[in-house]
Amino acid sequence: MRLQHKGDLRNTDKARLTSLAWAALELSAEAFEWLLLEYGHDDSELSRDADNNNIFHFLAAAPAPTGLSPFKDLLLSDSLFPPRAPRSVEHAIELSLRMTEAYYDLFRIVDWSNSSGKTPLHYAAQVDNAPFIDLFSELGADVDLADLQGNTPLHYASAWGHMGSVRVLLERGAQMSLRNLEGCTPADYAYSNSARAAIDDMEREVTAERRARRKEARRLEREAREQEERKLAAAQEAWARQQAENREREHRELAEAQEEWERQQAARERVQDEARAPDTDAWPQAQDYSREEYSAQDYNVPRGVFAAATAAAQARDARSSRSERTPVSSGTTVHDGSPTPPQRQSDVPILAFAAPTPPQAPVLIIPQQSPTPTPSRSPMRRTPQTPQHSRSPLPLQSNMQRTDSTHSSSNYHASPPRNGF
Repeated sequence: MRLQHKGDLRNTDKARLTSLAWAALELSAEAFEWLLLEYGHDDSELSRDADNNNIFHFLAAAPAPTGLSPFKDLLLSDSLFPPRAPRSVEHAIELSLRMTEAYYDLFRIVDWSNSSGKTPLHYAAQVDNAPFIDLFSELGADVDLADLQGNTPLHYASAWGHMGSVRVLLERGAQMSLRNLEGCTPADYAYSNSARAAIDDMEREVTAERRARRKEARRLEREAREQEERKLAAAQEAWARQQAENREREHRELAEAQEEWERQQAARERVQDEARAPDTDAWPQAQDYSREEYSAQDYNVPRGVFAAATAAAQARDARSSRSERTPVSSGTTVHDGSPTPPQRQSDVPILAFAAPTPPQAPVLIIPQQSPTPTPSRSPMRRTPQTPQHSRSPLPLQSNMQRTDSTHSSSNYHASPPRNGF
C-alpha cells in the first residue's frame, strides 16, 4: 500500500521484470490477484521480460525446482534475494493453475512465443507440468507449435524424460512424426532406450485409444443421426396421419353440408310446390255427397251432371239388387264361385268426382266447302246427310263412358266407384 501511494507498481528491474512477473515466479497467489484485479496491473501494457516472456511463461515454469527452472538465472541472480518458501509440487501446480485461470479471464493469449520461439507449453513440458499442459490445451493452445529450432513441446518432454507430459501431449493430439530442423523426431530425443521403447508403446496405446474414441464418436453420431431420422420419420408419419384425418373430416363435413343443402333444397321445392298448388281446402275431397249435401257446401252442381250421377246411382242399385237376388254359396261368393264386393245402396243419387268442372262452350262444326264451286251440267240434287250434333257442353268425367252420339242424360252411365270416387 505504501508503494501504491509512493509510486507506480509497474516499476521494472534490470531484467525488465514487473511486480506481477515476480509474483508469478514466486507463486504468490494473494499478491498476484491483488495486483491483477484490484490495482489493475497489465491493463495498459502486458508484462514481459527482456526475452519477451509473458506471465504464462512464468506460471508454466513456476512449479519446477530452482535448479531445474528455465528462469534459474533470474531466481539466483542476487544472493540477497529472499529464499523461496518451501512447498510441495502438487501445491505449486495448484497455485500455478489458479493464477493461470485468473490471468486468462482478462488476457486470452495462449500462443505467445518468446524471442526463442518457445510457447508456455515448451516450458511446461520441460518442467513436467502436465496439468498446465492439459489446461492450456483445453484453452486452445497449439500443441504442435515449434520454436526457432523446430522443436515441439513433445521434443522437450521426450528429451527430459517426462512420461506424464508425453502422454498428455499425445492425448491432446501431438504428432510424434514431426521433425525439427535437424530431422529428428521426438522419439529420437528420448532420454534412454527404455524411455524410447516406453514412448513408442505409449504412442501405439494412445493412437489405439484415439482411434477407439473416434470410432465411438462416429457410433454415437450415427446413433444420434438415426434417432433423429426416426424422430423425423415419426413426425412425418404423424403429420401424414393428421393430414389424412383432416382430409377425411373435411370430406365428411362436405358430405354433411351437401346433404343438408339437399334437404334444404328439397324443403324449399316442397314449399314452392305447395305455394304453386291450388287451395284444396276450398274443394271437397273425393267423397260421396248427395245433391243436398253437395249443395250445402255452396257448390253449384250442373243439371246434366246431376242427371248423369242419378243414372249411375240407379244402375249401381240395380246391379246390387240383382246380386242380392242371386243365390250364393257363402257370404261373399256367388253361385259361380267369383267373389262379389259389397255394394252400398242409397235412395239418393251419389256424385262421385273430386271437384266440379265448369261446362265447356259447344263447338260448332262447319262443313268444308270448295272455295270456287264448279257448276255441273246435271241438275243439282241435295243428298241427305246425317246431322252432326254439336259437342255436349257437359264434360266427360273420368268415371263416365259415352254410349252413343246423342247428348242426353240417358246416354251416360257411371262406372262403379274406385277408391271412393
